[in-house]
Amino acid sequence: LNDTLLNDPAYITQLQENLTNYFAENNTLAVSPTQIWEAHKAVLRGHIIALASKHKKAREHQIVTLTEEIRHLETAHKKSMSLENYKQLLDKRSALQSLLNMKIQRFLLLSKHKFYTRGGKCGRLLARAIQKEKQQTYITQIKTSRDTPTHLLPEILQEFHSYYSSLYNLRPQPPDPND
Repeated sequence: LNDTLLNDPAYITQLQENLTNYFAENNTLAVSPTQIWEAHKAVLRGHIIALASKHKKAREHQIVTLTEEIRHLETAHKKSMSLENYKQLLDKRSALQSLLNMKIQRFLLLSKHKFYTRGGKCGRLLARAIQKEKQQTYITQIKTSRDTPTHLLPEILQEFHSYYSSLYNLRPQPPDPND
């Protein structure tokens, strides 16, 4: 369910009209009230999907229209450098930005929902995050102590071993307790 549509009063009015019409047409003695109630959920879902699809198509059409208008205004502004064209261009860009912000807000809400519902579970989401981090920290090549690059795993391991051995063994022998 697209929650953002519930903030639109026209959308709510349309749904209320659909429900009123449904119950007026189907409230007969031949059909039990439980069947009417169960069927109304499917009908309501269909209306919601239809209205959401219509809303999405209108929004996408508006984005395409604004993008074309912006392109035309940009070329007109480049040719004439008029202040009026520039103001119109800024207005159209602002309108497009607000439409895109609504789209981004919806994606953000969906991703928050996805992380919340899968938050306590170790699943694909966590595996992908770990895999990305693992790929970023993977060492593919190092420069040896002889200043030659190597990409072979045994040589990389040997270089790390020799480096850290020399780093932590500052004295060749353990310290004398009397020192």
